[in-house]
Amino acid sequence: MKEGNYFRFQEEFFQQNNGAPMGSPLSPIFAEIFMEHLEEAFNNKIAPTNPRLFKRYVDDIFAIVEVGKEELLLEHLNCLFPNCISFTIEKETRGRLPFLDALVIRSKNRLKTTVYRKPTHSDRYLHFSSHHPRSVFTGIIRGMVDRALSMCDAEFLEGELRYINRTLFSNGYPNNLVSSVIRRMTNTPTVSRQKEYGPVMVLPYYTGIGELFKRLRKTLGFTVYFKTSCSLRTFLRNDKIKVPADKRPGVVYKITCGRNASYVGETGNTLSHRFNQHVDALNRYDRAVIKLNGLQQTRPDSSDSQREEGTSTTRHKGRGRPPKKKQTTKSQRNPAKTLADAIKSSAVVQHSSECTLDLIPTIICRENQFSLRKVRGVLHPPQ
Repeated sequence: MKEGNYFRFQEEFFQQNNGAPMGSPLSPIFAEIFMEHLEEAFNNKIAPTNPRLFKRYVDDIFAIVEVGKEELLLEHLNCLFPNCISFTIEKETRGRLPFLDALVIRSKNRLKTTVYRKPTHSDRYLHFSSHHPRSVFTGIIRGMVDRALSMCDAEFLEGELRYINRTLFSNGYPNNLVSSVIRRMTNTPTVSRQKEYGPVMVLPYYTGIGELFKRLRKTLGFTVYFKTSCSLRTFLRNDKIKVPADKRPGVVYKITCGRNASYVGETGNTLSHRFNQHVDALNRYDRAVIKLNGLQQTRPDSSDSQREEGTSTTRHKGRGRPPKKKQTTKSQRNPAKTLADAIKSSAVVQHSSECTLDLIPTIICRENQFSLRKVRGVLHPPQ
């Protein structure tokens, strides 16, 4: 995995040398497998202390141990795999200990929880005056209220709801909107609705037009989703590295010759890579014809020149390359089989063998989902 884990920044390539690749969908799975292995190694009789409670979320651990044995637990965890992971510890202060986004409070014989925010939390959320659909703002309110309902004990819930109302009001949200969402979520039981399937539309959001489509969907029976419309930032930012078109994999391409004949194909590789495969097939075809019929080769080998988009194959009249020394019968390939393989690997072989004009490849359009479609075709073949 590390061999393909690289990125480009300011015309330089960087590669991660240690750890799971950043952004890879397999990295969380590897992290979970490693932590399960660490738990198995920790759960043995040689541990200096046995926690009364041990809960883990990925690499964050909540544990209850005897007073004074916290450092022993930390040292034991760090000595299990010292070259792979190193833990730090945070102890409770005045009976309180933050764990993820929850604040755990020790109260007599039980633990209570409420929402935890870091001291650096700025109380800044998406301002109500920003250019977004109304559903985005109600989604922010619902997310904050849902976290309060699922995390806060009864004695902390009212204070958390007041905090939500006060904070969102400072971000431009109307009090009646926030209060109505809170009232619906606290008084109305959750009912799972059956998902309705129908035509789907994805449109850039514009104030007024977006609300019109939302009203129309109820009568016409379609689903509409909004995406961000073009902004000034879209036109001004140009720091994203753009790969040249002929270097991008996944294209629909066309190969033409001087007779106005053309071939259209698609590939998951780059155009230059696929075009060189066509040229290599032509060369194999020519060599097979030479062996079968004693004809002279009329096309240079593909290794003589590098061909990219917009270039063409050049045919030179002449004697061609001298024949190689005769191989042994055991290692010599059957020319007829080579001929058939060349025709099978390239659809332009037969036409090009009869045409002496140049071949010119061009890109018609992008095909980013080519590899994905191939995988789906193998896993789910048509019935």
